[in-house]
Amino acid sequence: MEQIIPDNRQNQVDDPDKVAEYYRLLTENTVECIWLLDLANRKYKYISPSILSLRGLTMEEAMLEKMEDSLTPESMALVNKLTEERLARYFAGDRSPSVMSGTNDFQQYCRDGSIKDIEISTRYVPNPETGLVDIVGVSRDITVRKRLERKLAGEVAERNRLIEKLRLSEAEQIRLSGELRRQNQKMSAVLGKDELTGLYNRHFFLQRIREEMERSDRYGNPMSIILFDLDHFKKVNDQWGHDVGDRVLQAISSAAMKRIRKPDILSRWGGEEFIVLMPQTGLASASRLAERLRVMMAELLHETAGRVTGSFGVAEHIRNESYEIWFKRVDVALYQAKDGGRNRVAESVSQSCFNPVAIVRYVWNPKWESGNAEIDGEHRRLLDLANALMESAMASLQNETVSQRLEHLLSHIQAHFVHEEGILERAGYLEYHAHATCHSELLQKASLLMNSFKEGSLKATELFSFLTDEVIIGHLLKEDVKYFPL
Repeated sequence: MEQIIPDNRQNQVDDPDKVAEYYRLLTENTVECIWLLDLANRKYKYISPSILSLRGLTMEEAMLEKMEDSLTPESMALVNKLTEERLARYFAGDRSPSVMSGTNDFQQYCRDGSIKDIEISTRYVPNPETGLVDIVGVSRDITVRKRLERKLAGEVAERNRLIEKLRLSEAEQIRLSGELRRQNQKMSAVLGKDELTGLYNRHFFLQRIREEMERSDRYGNPMSIILFDLDHFKKVNDQWGHDVGDRVLQAISSAAMKRIRKPDILSRWGGEEFIVLMPQTGLASASRLAERLRVMMAELLHETAGRVTGSFGVAEHIRNESYEIWFKRVDVALYQAKDGGRNRVAESVSQSCFNPVAIVRYVWNPKWESGNAEIDGEHRRLLDLANALMESAMASLQNETVSQRLEHLLSHIQAHFVHEEGILERAGYLEYHAHATCHSELLQKASLLMNSFKEGSLKATELFSFLTDEVIIGHLLKEDVKYFPL
């Protein structure tokens, strides 16, 4: 969250009311719950509205709640211990990052009596009136992650228990060896299979592709991969709900498994994206399979959701080519299929003529002039920042330059929205509130995008889609043009 907040030294807002409105918009429209605690009185000064989706409480209810009533006894004891240690160091003059900021996992009660795992990041802010500090906090729901960690930890503990029994009891060695083997198979299933679709997961795929690449390089055998995802799948979830979306993913996974060969490896890459590893297969054969899968998806009729198409990228491995370059080529091919209209197959260019920077570039169109010099200047700057980000992202999504440019772009978008709303409000724009709502929704998507980047799960196609479909086409060319007559 902190990384998409504009640097106020570069974006000064002189009007205090506008400053307050700016930060109100930010805190009330973020996915995480933001709060401010007066430590001296142990009372909340502020809690953002997202507390409702986090714990089922309204802002007013949460602010009246005592801290010890919101946390489990174990978590409350941990809070007291950590606070005591940090305050002791603080009043001893220590202002190091480990004192001023911290992130820990706790368990909190929800309105319905259930318990959620919450990751809480805090920062101390000196309060000269009380002599203590106020605590600014951000709470995130990590219940799903913790559940998976506990599940895997339980499987590991059970395996270790069996190993210890095996060491102590030679008489039961044969029986326990069989039990250990079955337990290892369960662990392999947890680590290697996608829980929803039953396909291999990303972890298993990455293990196998390295082995197959080494074999291909050694013997010179062809090998290809197909990367595909479902077109406009977000609309399925938004319109019909995630249960319907899950059934669509399951149906497509099952149908795709029936069409690949026995040596091929079909994996769920993440979300609505899938990947097929095809040993002993050249580009032409892989493209034919991709076309068969495309037709299958286009013809498959889903209950409730109807038909859902897919876009496909295909790339053959070049001998001694790194995995990163190979995957980058197929990822760009997938983007070309989507950029070309979706529901199609695109083959990757060869490595020698692979120039991703030339594939995507946003160019200002004079027809986009609104008539307001300030707004038009900010729109042009947005395209420049998007082009700079795309240039870095096509080389590698995981590098410091991409991080800096992504933060800079999102900060510019956020500051631009605030400035644009001020201009539209002063001009008496009749659709001002609806336009501000569009801004809020885009900022929420930007927050999710930044979270995906931090987790290392952001894909180039997601970045392209956000900038092209959501910001430039979806907002500038569909929403902003409505106020141009002003």
